[in-house]
Amino acid sequence: MNPKIEEHLWRDFHPNMLVSMQAWLQPQLLPRYAAQIEARIGREQRERYLTIVSLSNREVVTVIELLSPANKRAGSDGRREYLRKREQILQSAVHLVEIDLLLKGERLPTVEPLPAGDYYAFVSRSECRPAVEVYYWRLNEPMPTIPVPLLPDDADALLNLQAVYEEVLARARYDVWLSDS
Repeated sequence: MNPKIEEHLWRDFHPNMLVSMQAWLQPQLLPRYAAQIEARIGREQRERYLTIVSLSNREVVTVIELLSPANKRAGSDGRREYLRKREQILQSAVHLVEIDLLLKGERLPTVEPLPAGDYYAFVSRSECRPAVEVYYWRLNEPMPTIPVPLLPDDADALLNLQAVYEEVLARARYDVWLSDS
């Protein structure tokens, strides 16, 4: 992940990454599930996230959050609102996947200390709580493929973060902004 994206392009990158994650997951999900981009209006800004919905009953099965700077800013309304929403999900039967592609800001609260990494993804399966799967990587390492839990009878969908990231870079032409010239 290029740190310049966090510094200069996050407002554009965040929705592009969500759209690409949705496109990556959709073929794996259909015909039983669908990925939808949703928004929550906070005091600081509108926060977009993905939901995986069961098409048989239209219920949310999984929430995928791509953390934003507002979610990680210590003492901010955005962080308080996010942690409140997170707690509601963690108290429910909905799975939660949180992806932190930001170097700056406070990390999510965890029971155990986090392994040393620059970026993290957390997979919280409703039936395994309070346990959480932690994926981590360094700045210059490729991003992992992470599982996206579904209902018990279905295999996880797989989200290849590196492939999605590279697609976003190519489609949005961030190279124009990220070059040193």
